[in-house]
Amino acid sequence: MVVVALSSCTNANLEPIPPADEGRADNKLSVDGRFCTTDPDDLAFPVKLLFVVDESASMEATDPDATRSDALVDVINSVFDVPGVEIGIIGFGLGVTPHTEKCDDYGNVGPDGVSGTADDVPRSNCRAGFAPPSQAIAGAIETGEAAGTTDFLGTLNSVIAFLADDMSQSDPLALQNARYAVIFLSDGLPDADGSFDPIGTCRDAAEWERAGETVDNAGVVTAVGDLLEQIEELARQYDVRELTFNAAFAAAAQTQAPIKACGSTFMRAMAKQGKGVFRDFSSGEAINFLFIDFTSFKRIFAMKSFLAANLSAAPFSLAIGVDDRVQSDDPTLARGIIDSDADGLPDEQEKLIGTDPEQQDTDADGFSDLLEHRLTISGLDPLDPTDADCGAEVDKGDFDGDGLRDCEERFFGTNVRAYDTDNDGFGDGVEVMFGLNPAIDDTLFDVDFDGVRNSNELRAHSRVDNDDVIELSEHAYRYRIVEDGLEGSSLCYTFTVDNIALATTTGARPSDSPVAARGLAGGAMLANENRIVFEVTEEPFDAPGEAGVARIACARARFNDAEQLRDPANGTMTLPPEAFVPANEFDPAVHCIDP
Repeated sequence: MVVVALSSCTNANLEPIPPADEGRADNKLSVDGRFCTTDPDDLAFPVKLLFVVDESASMEATDPDATRSDALVDVINSVFDVPGVEIGIIGFGLGVTPHTEKCDDYGNVGPDGVSGTADDVPRSNCRAGFAPPSQAIAGAIETGEAAGTTDFLGTLNSVIAFLADDMSQSDPLALQNARYAVIFLSDGLPDADGSFDPIGTCRDAAEWERAGETVDNAGVVTAVGDLLEQIEELARQYDVRELTFNAAFAAAAQTQAPIKACGSTFMRAMAKQGKGVFRDFSSGEAINFLFIDFTSFKRIFAMKSFLAANLSAAPFSLAIGVDDRVQSDDPTLARGIIDSDADGLPDEQEKLIGTDPEQQDTDADGFSDLLEHRLTISGLDPLDPTDADCGAEVDKGDFDGDGLRDCEERFFGTNVRAYDTDNDGFGDGVEVMFGLNPAIDDTLFDVDFDGVRNSNELRAHSRVDNDDVIELSEHAYRYRIVEDGLEGSSLCYTFTVDNIALATTTGARPSDSPVAARGLAGGAMLANENRIVFEVTEEPFDAPGEAGVARIACARARFNDAEQLRDPANGTMTLPPEAFVPANEFDPAVHCIDP
């Protein structure tokens, strides 16, 4: 009964088309449309300010009125309504104390538009981290305390942990647009255990400030310099747009001049190595932090790559050695290599290996049939439900929307938070499906030595590892993309993709495993349905080569070879600009456009 209903639905609105010559079906589709790159106002350009404030006992004399707390409050007020700004506060004296927390839920906002203090707002799942300005006020006030010693080393280690935790939990694209600024305030020199050597430390600090880098075996100076290098390395590791380490030195009026000079030199050297700004508050003036640049980056994006792919009709070359029609030169081969469940394995191949051609994950273990078939040499089996390490529901999601479940990305060496790990312009899932390495930029290679680069074969809808250059003239997709000018802060393009072959599919059922990810080809499909996806990757206009935004559009067409029915009957479709959605939001059940 269900099959009959699906069958009758499938042929709805399909109109007969004249039979093609020589037994070849007219199964080709042309799709045109227009898209604009992402508006910068729709993206996150984070500004993260981490204040590291000396709360040692000497601050009682250096800053008796706790102007450091007032200075923090002034900064918070200045950025209170600025989108994307977060505040972190760490105090050091009696140990190292984070004064701000990152929470999943900061509680309800009051009628004045301001959340309550940390004590009266219900919060959930909190840990030390950056907080919205409204939640940082209480932490700013707490920095007015004074007790303990000046432990630079323990404090900088805590700064590294604080930053590493935040970066590891952040979206890679947001990090590439992010500005981190560490502001370190102290009135002294690193002396956690009372073994301070003023002569040696001041001499080494002067050399450090002059040269811009520390030398080996320079005691505490070298130790601090090494920790600053670790902070710089964090920014490189996570591809942060900018991270600066800024320093401010404060001293009491009665502090001896040589000690002031030494402390000022030490802090200036720290800021110089951290590519930041230094300020000296040793003449009795009130402390302030408004010398830091709190503005965010705003960047226009341009198209990096555009790709069309019918996930339901595998590339012609994938049938070589699998489909008998290749050897017999059967003209019906032009009607598409059927991949009903769009998992990257043609139906004929799935019949040979025993998997279900209508289900992406036959054994419902969380790994797709494609992954397990390719990794049989590693002990995986698409028919064994016990061999996958994908039991946790969180692993079955697809955080970045690239079509690979998070648990699968471990096997390909890709980043679960990056749509395009190797930054070559093609999503990780697309590369896996069509034979490229998603962890290494191999688009300029020619794996099958047929004279066509991998990237061009991918755009042509051809496998990169089968020499099929002779067939490309008949089967290759044809593109026309024209830049259409600026609309506001977005670059717009018009496009046409011709010669997209449709296949007569049998339909697809959702996997029996409770998979959270929908992916590029997840979910059910009706018989005869073809899912054609259009992938647009973008890069910053001012920095070609950097990672950017990825968006997906989807056209849903149908083809029935036996009855010579096609929808759309005229073989053309148009995608509006709004059809392109962020990759991590793409849901084929919602976003695929019908004729």
